[in-house]
Amino acid sequence: FRRVLFRSTNTSATVSFNLEKSQKVKLIVKDIVGKEIETVIQEERPAGIQKIEINKQGQYAAGVYYLNLQIGEKNSVSKLLITQE
Repeated sequence: FRRVLFRSTNTSATVSFNLEKSQKVKLIVKDIVGKEIETVIQEERPAGIQKIEINKQGQYAAGVYYLNLQIGEKNSVSKLLITQE
């Protein structure tokens, strides 16, 4: 799970990760000050490789955001950079 980049020509991006067992997964987009913008997913996911698509559809302005991926009791944060070229 690493930095994700949206360009103006791309309207979506995919976040990929692997689950060793079935677990509750939550993916949240936050702005630079930590305010929650969107909960992309919040559900039990099966074991295996997971791919979650984030679709910006014009709802995010250009800038820096953070993806907070919660898997069970663990949290992982990655930078989301949206550019307009």
